[in-house]
Amino acid sequence: MEYKIRALTDSDYTNYLQLINQFRPTTFTEEDYKTILHQIHDMSTIWVIEYNNELIGTATIMYEYKFIRNIVKLAHVEDICIDHRYRNKGLGTILLKFVVNEATNQQCYKIILDCDEKLEHFYNKSGFKKNGIQMANYFI
Repeated sequence: MEYKIRALTDSDYTNYLQLINQFRPTTFTEEDYKTILHQIHDMSTIWVIEYNNELIGTATIMYEYKFIRNIVKLAHVEDICIDHRYRNKGLGTILLKFVVNEATNQQCYKIILDCDEKLEHFYNKSGFKKNGIQMANYFI
């Protein structure tokens, strides 16, 4: 399987929306998509796996500077999604390794993520360890 990992672009709107709608139904305009994509550019990147001109996977990496740690960078991984037709082929692991490498290249002191309990084993295999608890306060 020959694939390419690259950053999401303005022209990916339709294919990206189709991919992420497999995981959580969402709607937003192409104009909003482009606006947000440009706004997040400085502190995050949405990566995609492209195969035969189709987006089959995605992961988001966001960066945060930590003043409390002498202004070092922390990476958050979010929204790792693989098209249901391409699951169990190692693409999630490949994409995760890619974003971990990106965080390393950005000289982050650590990389964190939140996941469903059923995915804990997947992330453990890639070197992630359970650390504390996640808490949330939802407004919407």
